[in-house]
Amino acid sequence: MSIKRYLFLGIILCLMLSLFAPAAVKAETTENATEVETVAEDTAETTTEEAEVEGAESDTEELAEGQEAASEETVSDETSTDNAEDTTADTTKNTTTKKKSVIIKSIRKNKYTKSYVTVYKKASTKSKKVGEIEFGKKVYVYGKVKNGFYQIKYKGKKRYAKLKKFVSKSPLRKAVKKQSTAYAHGKYTADGSRVKAEFTLAGKKSWLGRGCYLFTSKSNGKIGRCLGYYEFHDTGYGINGDIQRGETIDIYMSSNAQCIQWGRRSVYVVFV
Repeated sequence: MSIKRYLFLGIILCLMLSLFAPAAVKAETTENATEVETVAEDTAETTTEEAEVEGAESDTEELAEGQEAASEETVSDETSTDNAEDTTADTTKNTTTKKKSVIIKSIRKNKYTKSYVTVYKKASTKSKKVGEIEFGKKVYVYGKVKNGFYQIKYKGKKRYAKLKKFVSKSPLRKAVKKQSTAYAHGKYTADGSRVKAEFTLAGKKSWLGRGCYLFTSKSNGKIGRCLGYYEFHDTGYGINGDIQRGETIDIYMSSNAQCIQWGRRSVYVVFV
């Protein structure tokens, strides 16, 4: 075979290789690309599934956390409710404990007793009695409270007494000084009532039925202690008619011994 023929065949072979080689490479490249896409899809599916699993786990965790938070909020609400109820109870208790007689009218000045006055611990006649104040005594009054009571100062403490038992001016300013004697005879008085020790008085006829408070006379001539409440139910003559004239009063006592011990002494009479 000649050299030219070999050259010709070589050229034809080169041309054929140049035509078919790119197609094979392309097919291989396409196959590789397909495999890569398949792997990518598998990876994507796996990633998606993992993401879904993680999402589900995340949702589960969030749901659990939400339930836990809701439980904590419920407990917190219950605690808050309990605290609120406790606070309300404490407030009510404190209010009840601190609930006292409120002054509805301030006075803050001295007044005077117009009779014997019972002193109470609270502003009620059902309250405990803590003492008694004599007629004509000066008492400091803080003010008027409910139920017709005054809040007063008694032995350094705030106590209560009926307001109708007080007057603005001292009743002792109307006291009149008299001489007094005592008697213990008889059972009935001039007005027909029975005699009663430390209550019945004999005096001027026009005084029959009148009540008064008797006070002793101090050595300096001033009004002394209160002897109590008396009433004129009897009359008498006395010495030269001094009882009849109202210059002297006669006090009924239980025995002659008491009358002798009393003798004759000055007293103050405050008519009421």
